Amino acid sequence: MKKSWIIAVLLLAFVFYASAWADYYPNEKPAWGLTQDTAYLLDPGQWYIDVWGWATYGMANNFQIGSNFWLDMAQLMNVYTKLKLLEEGAGNPAISLGASYYTTLVGMGSLWDATLYLTKTLETDNRWFYSSAKYLNAAATATSSSGSVHMVGGNGLNVTLGLINQNAPHWRSFLELAYDSSSSTSATRGGGGFEWAFGLWRYRLGGYISQTFFTLILDLGWRF
Repeated sequence: MKKSWIIAVLLLAFVFYASAWADYYPNEKPAWGLTQDTAYLLDPGQWYIDVWGWATYGMANNFQIGSNFWLDMAQLMNVYTKLKLLEEGAGNPAISLGASYYTTLVGMGSLWDATLYLTKTLETDNRWFYSSAKYLNAAATATSSSGSVHMVGGNGLNVTLGLINQNAPHWRSFLELAYDSSSSTSATRGGGGFEWAFGLWRYRLGGYISQTFFTLILDLGWRF
């Protein structure tokens, strides 16, 4: 019991310290919403690495690329890219195109997706609206009872709307609503969360509800 109280106090102290003293980089745009990307990219030469394995690098003003090293180690090779198509202006949103590809080294399965992202600053460095439309396609080989090999798979669509609010120089809040549909099922989900900046670190805490299921979002990343 005493140990639980100590952990709770340390956690609250950490959150208070991060909220009180952390800060984002000047003019740092949110490259990610709650569960989907925004149309913004990392700055050229900038890295973002998180504990879930994603390592993303800003190669140019209009292009970033990344991969998940935990999946790579599990022989699920993957690549993720995002290309800026239109710079944000006073009357138009930023528009980007993203794509990901996954394939295994031990089988014949693969998955790819393509996404269109739109993001608009509602208040200068204070509030952003973002949306995305993602198409996913999965394919794999299957062996029937007779021994014949054939391809199986499916496709799906995800549409996401979200709002990011800069509550203070050191933390942001997220609200998001999404619709997922595939050939076999469809579901609506909604959620929210918070992100704190602390030097190079970015902490995230949130979650979303889909049907009757709650999914927790907990992440720690480095943007440098």
